[in-house]
Amino acid sequence: MGGRLRIFRTLLIPVLLLLAAACESPLRDRIEVLVDSYQAINSEKVVYVDVSSGDDENTGTRDHPKKSIQPAIDLLVGLGIEGEVHVAAGTYNISETLELKEGIALFGGYSGDWSSRTPRQSIIQASSGTSPAIEVGEGLSRSTVVDGFTIKAGLANSTMAIYCYRSSPTISNNKIHGGYAEIAVGIFNISSSPLIRDNDIDGGNDSDESIGIYSTDSSSPEVKNNSIDGGTSSWSYAVYSRSGGSVLEGNTLSANGTDRDCGFYEALSLAHPQQLVNNDFFSCNRICVYPEGFYEWNQVTEMQERLIMFGAEASNNSATAP
Repeated sequence: MGGRLRIFRTLLIPVLLLLAAACESPLRDRIEVLVDSYQAINSEKVVYVDVSSGDDENTGTRDHPKKSIQPAIDLLVGLGIEGEVHVAAGTYNISETLELKEGIALFGGYSGDWSSRTPRQSIIQASSGTSPAIEVGEGLSRSTVVDGFTIKAGLANSTMAIYCYRSSPTISNNKIHGGYAEIAVGIFNISSSPLIRDNDIDGGNDSDESIGIYSTDSSSPEVKNNSIDGGTSSWSYAVYSRSGGSVLEGNTLSANGTDRDCGFYEALSLAHPQQLVNNDFFSCNRICVYPEGFYEWNQVTEMQERLIMFGAEASNNSATAP
């Protein structure tokens, strides 16, 4: 497939130029603009998006950005280019799930002239009934990136901001909110091993359960240097695990459940993390719940000893009284 795309790209420009030569204005002018735009995108490996000044009929260059994120992703895919989508600050309301593609990195927070970047100023807001806001599908790797956005799930019976299915993307420098639902989740992992780093994650607000990061079916996320709040609900969990092997390092974990709050919840036996190092459990009555019992905020040492007994690495964790 890759070879055919390279051949297509090699032949595209000469064919378009020949076509332009055979046409009269304004069609010739339009073809020449397309050629210039393709050459710019192919050289820079970037498509630009600006909700304020863009148009999805535009070519996606700096001077003629797209208006929406999905058309920019699809343009790179159609051209056979693994590259970046640079998104200007503003609110991007979506009524359909944003689908990421392999090797395409989204970077948010750019100024309108693309000269500076302030992460989290590009807001992806899912409409009511749209869940997840972002989907990372099967086979997508670390080179698939979401960086520098505020991502908000919408309103529904159950919501999630980011859904990873059999994938291992990089999710970094974002502010993530699980939405408003009976069950709300910030990041939901099925058979996935994403790198989750330097984010502010809030499980959302709901009447039953809210969860910052949920992992199941052999998921083993690498979770580093995040602030993770389980959200506001009856039962609130910063991290909820149904599979072992996760890495939690350098995070602040908190929860705000009216009936139950928990920093790390092991829903099944041996669903404990492989590595639990340098985390601070903040304002959690129970820092860890597991099938046979639980540890309260003043039992960090006992929690670490249990994990070490199971062969995990556990050290330098702390807890603050609720």
